[in-house]
Amino acid sequence: METITPFFSIDLAKNGGVFTPKNIEELVYWVETENAFWTFYTNANDGSNHFNLVTKFVGTLTSIKNLTDQIKAYVAPQYAAQLKSHLTQCENQIRSLYLADNFPHSNSVLAKRVKTISEQNPFQAVAYLFVFLKGSENKQFNSPKQEAWAGYLSAINEKYETGTSASKTLAAAKSSWGNFQEKAETNLGANLAKFTSLSNDWVQLNDALNSDAKQRHEDFESAKKNHEEAFKQMLDGHQAKMLQLQANYKEDMSLRAPVAYWEAKQMKHENTSQILGLLVFMSLAALGFGAY
Repeated sequence: METITPFFSIDLAKNGGVFTPKNIEELVYWVETENAFWTFYTNANDGSNHFNLVTKFVGTLTSIKNLTDQIKAYVAPQYAAQLKSHLTQCENQIRSLYLADNFPHSNSVLAKRVKTISEQNPFQAVAYLFVFLKGSENKQFNSPKQEAWAGYLSAINEKYETGTSASKTLAAAKSSWGNFQEKAETNLGANLAKFTSLSNDWVQLNDALNSDAKQRHEDFESAKKNHEEAFKQMLDGHQAKMLQLQANYKEDMSLRAPVAYWEAKQMKHENTSQILGLLVFMSLAALGFGAY
């Protein structure tokens, strides 16, 4: 398995942590999640300056989503140049939106606060968000909606600490939490590289172990096959020798049988001749004795 290198790495600190997409699926999921988070704002269109400013930033998110939609079509090797170009554009727009313009990431404290307000009234939520966006100080707030004014004044009160001591205490608590979150996410970003390195080392070690085990298995199977072939050759040779020995034995026995037969016949004839000779001699002897 190859070591996975992220497309890019962006440290958003307390505004979303570290973003290091390692594949197209991760990139698409992240961008689609961000777009889905802000869909409520379309229900607060009152045609005012603050809505148009929010639309500008959310429009950048839409542009990033369009890029990722195109990236999904460039996975084939022949589109490597197009893929690289679109990834670069995507990274640059994300950096611009979340770092240069400081638009709130969906996991940031500000975004969660806006989301909570939007569940009660989207006009109030969009007006509240407007106060914290880059460039809002150059825009006149001119909404005809009373709910929008409530959100706008609430945000002004929190941003510039013009409210009661209770509001200031709440703001201080939020600030403390934000600092804690920033430190935690910074530490996470610093350790992520170490974790990624350890993960890559483990992947390489695992691959080496798997490769070694595979090689050992192949060597064992090869040795087993060689031994089986050598044993078969030895067995075939032994069987051939036994067949040859058996054939030689049969041939030897077939040659020995006639010799034994004629030797027996010879002995029989010799015995018969001796007996006949003795009988003749005795007969002649008897005749000679009778003549006297």
